[in-house]
Amino acid sequence: MSTSRSTQALLPPLPRGLSIEVPGFRPITPQELERYRRNNKMERSREPSFTIKPIETNFPGPVAEGSWTPYIHPEGVLYFYNESQAIPVITEVCIYDAKLRQLLESRVQDVLNYIRRYNIRMPSDIGLVLEYDRGSGKYGYYFVDNSPECLFWLDDYDATSLLGCVKVEYTRSHIRPSHFCIAGLKRLLTTSFTRSRNEIDLLLAVDNLMPSLIFLRLHRFYYPDVLPLSPANICEVKEILIFAIGESFTTPTSVAAYDSNTLQTILALVKDIEGKPNIGSGPSAMIYHEKYVNLHGEPGVRLSANQSIHPDQRDTFFIKILSPIFLFGPRTHLRQLKEICVDSLVAQRHWKLLLEQLIKEWKECTLSAAVLLNANLAFLTIRSVEDSGPHGQTSYTQRFSYYSIMSNVGGIVLGTLLVWKHDGRKHPQSVFFISRNNSKLWLETLALTYSLPYALLMWG
Repeated sequence: MSTSRSTQALLPPLPRGLSIEVPGFRPITPQELERYRRNNKMERSREPSFTIKPIETNFPGPVAEGSWTPYIHPEGVLYFYNESQAIPVITEVCIYDAKLRQLLESRVQDVLNYIRRYNIRMPSDIGLVLEYDRGSGKYGYYFVDNSPECLFWLDDYDATSLLGCVKVEYTRSHIRPSHFCIAGLKRLLTTSFTRSRNEIDLLLAVDNLMPSLIFLRLHRFYYPDVLPLSPANICEVKEILIFAIGESFTTPTSVAAYDSNTLQTILALVKDIEGKPNIGSGPSAMIYHEKYVNLHGEPGVRLSANQSIHPDQRDTFFIKILSPIFLFGPRTHLRQLKEICVDSLVAQRHWKLLLEQLIKEWKECTLSAAVLLNANLAFLTIRSVEDSGPHGQTSYTQRFSYYSIMSNVGGIVLGTLLVWKHDGRKHPQSVFFISRNNSKLWLETLALTYSLPYALLMWG
């Protein structure tokens, strides 16, 4: 007993987490990088001038100090890579600015000192990504392990927000926190302590995790020159695309998010990048995301686009009461919406087909309402109709005609607005108008709105 106590006294203390012990850090994922939100502004020059000297043919850019190598993403984003450190570092912080570079390098040293302090044995083929968060003033970070293909942190990472698009009780086979390397660091370090060498091993036993691979592919898309896709990755993407194309031909309810023409275009793109694997991570990330949301490899896997992985939900009294009033149009549209909006997931190709059908319906209702409106106006101008009311009052025939006019005008206005709002050429965001919304009442309200032109036409 005394021996075990003395041995425990010699053990180094377990770290509480990098962001706790070293202020100024927070764990992030590639999805949280500020690349598309940074929007740096350049001062406008009133009279810009630039003189080219005689026989000047070389126009070099600024030189990055230290061992930093600049790269330019195909989109135009400038990022830097330093492989002279104990752990290679990737960042989008402007290294050309001496103050920003010195601050970043001091932050890198903080991470390395933390690892040395607790003797954390890191994997061999890894990289560190650092991103300055202007909102919090902290440096966001994550590690990427290139060999087993996963991300990890030196903190406990709450991945709930990353997994929210699938509303199930998460299992290790689906999520595999060890693949994410987000399991409690204390538990990992406690179970992997090596007394003989007095070191802490950060064990990264990983398999093919869907969410982790999604973010790894996104990381590769952001920094293609540092970590390109391997030929095996490209071959895997091609096989999945070929299978999805074949399935889209044989079944109309394929779980593929895109139609066969789009999939063939993506496949042609993937074939063209075989010699340039540094630009092929976009389709790869898309494919792994679809695998994750469809529970690929799980007992409850979704095999068709209209298959729900959750128990059926009954309609609310809202739709049961209003559907007869609106001549059962809401129930019809609700059934159509439920067929394409399964578990708050909407396939783009199915939404486009329904959208074409809805726009055609709204245009026909608007045209019919316009014809009825003209007929009502012509009917009210008849002299005998004007004089049909007793003692100069409005007759019931005229009142019904006025009601019909109001209903027709409402149907024309609503039908026109719905067509305008859902025209993908003018409002491309309408493609995702109903996607990823968890409210059942919202879907019923949308069905009621879509049926209004039809209901107002019938009333008119």
